[in-house]
Amino acid sequence: MNCISNRRIVVCVVGMLFTLLMLSMSPKRAYSESTEYARAGSDLSIYQAMPDMQSGRSAADHVPMNIDFYNRMISSIDPDRYVVDSGDVFSVLTWKPGLKSSEMLVTVDHGVIFLEMIGELTVGGLTLTDTIAKIKAAYFEKFKQFNVRVKLSRMRTYEVLVAGQVKSPGYYQLNPLTRLSTILDMAGGFNGVGSMRSITVYDDNGGSRVCDLTLFDEEGDAEQNPYILENSRIIVPVVYGRVMVKGGFIKPGNYEIVDGETLFSLIKYFKGLLPGADKSEIQLIRHVAQGTSGPRFATFVFSMEDIAGKIGKDFNVAPGDTLEAIDSSANYTVSIMGAVKNPGTHSYVDGMRLSDLIRAAGGLQLKAGRAGDSPGVEMSSIRNATLRRVSPETGESTETVIDLNALLIFHDGTQDIELKAGDYITVLVETQVVYVDGMVQHGGFFPYDPDKSVKDYIYMAGGPKQESDIGRSKLTRNGVTTYISLSENVLPGDSINVPPDKSYNLSRYLGFLSNLYIVFQIIGKTN
Repeated sequence: MNCISNRRIVVCVVGMLFTLLMLSMSPKRAYSESTEYARAGSDLSIYQAMPDMQSGRSAADHVPMNIDFYNRMISSIDPDRYVVDSGDVFSVLTWKPGLKSSEMLVTVDHGVIFLEMIGELTVGGLTLTDTIAKIKAAYFEKFKQFNVRVKLSRMRTYEVLVAGQVKSPGYYQLNPLTRLSTILDMAGGFNGVGSMRSITVYDDNGGSRVCDLTLFDEEGDAEQNPYILENSRIIVPVVYGRVMVKGGFIKPGNYEIVDGETLFSLIKYFKGLLPGADKSEIQLIRHVAQGTSGPRFATFVFSMEDIAGKIGKDFNVAPGDTLEAIDSSANYTVSIMGAVKNPGTHSYVDGMRLSDLIRAAGGLQLKAGRAGDSPGVEMSSIRNATLRRVSPETGESTETVIDLNALLIFHDGTQDIELKAGDYITVLVETQVVYVDGMVQHGGFFPYDPDKSVKDYIYMAGGPKQESDIGRSKLTRNGVTTYISLSENVLPGDSINVPPDKSYNLSRYLGFLSNLYIVFQIIGKTN
């Protein structure tokens, strides 16, 4: 009997442990109300759990439905601006003292709703205020002794196409309170070369408007982040160009520009000069040609008064320009621009080396699906760097070429130059490489070899980790990711990712439980 009891206990314990294991491994979807607010001004957006016809995605894959939030959203609608149309659902509650209340849901169909004992009412095109008043009036006309409460229970949804430079173009389900920024978030955001400043929204009447989400973010201009109406199409073009603003500006950075951008229009982005900046001499550096000894630059000098006046309004900036203000208070900074994830000015510390600055700037910027502010370079292009250093004694400028290929691939310490305050680094020349990451021992960049396969590169990275699923390795080429055969050759710029084995931890736990069960069986037999 003791043996049987012990075995039953073992079975129960194992069963409970297995159940807890399964529950702990089941996918959880964290909900935060802040995720509903995709951006300031987008707080009235809700994603319906409707399938994406093109990709099979559901908007619920992006933001979870929350009924409380949805009800609060509906209650915050401006009834004098919301226009009723087909697909809207109304709740009509009628009651009379001494009698049980009755509630029914009615859907607007082709602009018309049908009410029991009332008949059809045309409400399409009316505001929410006028629709509620019309429904109540129809009831009061026939049933004066009844009380009536009417409210919008569920908003209509419709499909809108998002195309161009977003991570997941396709059709998405919206409602009338979905703003432009929200549907772009649903589409995965910009793909690295998508323009925030030239987004075109087409309507069903053949009209269009260009929206600038940078103005919405910087100045709170809600007109640049409109509600998206039914039958709209959204097209995100490629960035026209960027301008690096560095030095003694209040807000330096790598700013997107549009065709026709002027020095004057940049003021709203860099916000003016710091107190210690030289207002009389602001330099604009422009790449004008590629000479035999390297790139050639032209330098234009302006005062802040020039930029804020007619000269600034008439001077067009060009993609790749650098606008620099000298800040006498910025004695301990270094700058890096070009193909890094966070170009700009960074704090300098004694003993800082080039590799430290590259890490501080987020590493190299890779165009193939990597996020970042700079347009990026092709993944096949680990760039050399030029270091420009100005002597504080003589004012003379010298340039040094640094072999990033040797530094980052072959770990050549001689190329890891010690920096000085005020150094300015720019990314330049191309070298062919392949990138390996994921569940490998030592991921990173590796020199391209046309005779090597996917498997060869994985083992160049130290081989797969024990918990990897090497058979499901993925290859990204020109921004497109696919599963790949290990024997297939790669091309310059390819990125190889070795994913984790999802069943690895489960197998370990099941093996542990199996061994535990055997131990308990042995204990039971000994009893």
